[in-house]
Parts: sequence; C-alpha cells; structure tokens
Amino acid sequence: NAAAKGLSSGIENAGDFAACEMDKLLLLLEAQKFEAGDGSIACYGAAVRTWASLGKSARAETLLEKIAQVSRGQPLDVIYFNAILDAWARELSSTTESDRARERLENMHEMLCKMEGPSPFNVEPDASSFNQVIRACSAPWTKSTTWSDALNRGRALDIANDAYSKMK
Repeated sequence: NAAAKGLSSGIENAGDFAACEMDKLLLLLEAQKFEAGDGSIACYGAAVRTWASLGKSARAETLLEKIAQVSRGQPLDVIYFNAILDAWARELSSTTESDRARERLENMHEMLCKMEGPSPFNVEPDASSFNQVIRACSAPWTKSTTWSDALNRGRALDIANDAYSKMK
C-alpha cells in the first residue's frame, strides 16, 4: 500500500522510495525463513507490479524469478508477467533507438516463451499479455521508412503472431 500511495502522490521519487521500502520488507521476510505460500507470493507479486509501474523492469524481472523459486511449482498469476510486459511496452512507446527497441521486443518474446514452455513459471499468457506485445510491437517503427526498420517491423510482427499463438 505504501508503494501505491507513493506512486499516486505526485511527489518526485516517492514511488521509488516506497518500492525500496518494500524491498526492505521482502528482505525481512526472507530472513525469517518463511514457508512458501500464497502470502509470500503475493508480497513478491506486489513488489513486481510496483517496480514495473515505475518503469524499472529489470528489478521487476529479478523479483519475478524469485517468485518462481518461492512458489515451488504453484501456478503464478499472469498479472505479474503482464506488469513487466506493460513496462516494456511503455518503454518502447518512448524510444527512438531501433536497436534498443528490437532488444526489448526480444526480451518480451523470451518472457512469453518462458510463460508457455516447461518452466518454473507455470502460467499461460492471456489477452492482456497479447495486447501489451501488440502495443510494443507497433510503437517504435510506426513512422519510419528505413529498410532496417522495415526488417524490425517484420520481426515485431513475427513476435506478435507468436504471442497470439501462445494464447489459449
């Protein structure tokens, strides 16, 4: 709740401060050698969504990996993945660097493959996952006419198509 309050306060860096406080609480939780369960997964999930909403997708992804360890094979909520996909889509909507955009799209594709395949994540992409990928795939190259960007648009379309095929 503190992170959400910090994010909505409008005060610069309040969200970052609240997210760091959340990380401290997670460290305390880990130090208590807690039992894996829905409560601990929810705590990590809240942190994933907070960091992703701040645009700190690398930190959110690290926490997502931790959730996979803590869950011990329990199905995870797709919302954690969608939060990271949304952060990447927002990042792509503001980038003009083709190489960076392509790298991020490849990260999104890798995330989708992790979700679907045999992995510790045990979750299926949903319509929201697909929408985040579509939004990301269309953003960086909508106005460009260069040949390399045309190739990137083709790869983006391949990723979008693959995302759609993974939906159940």
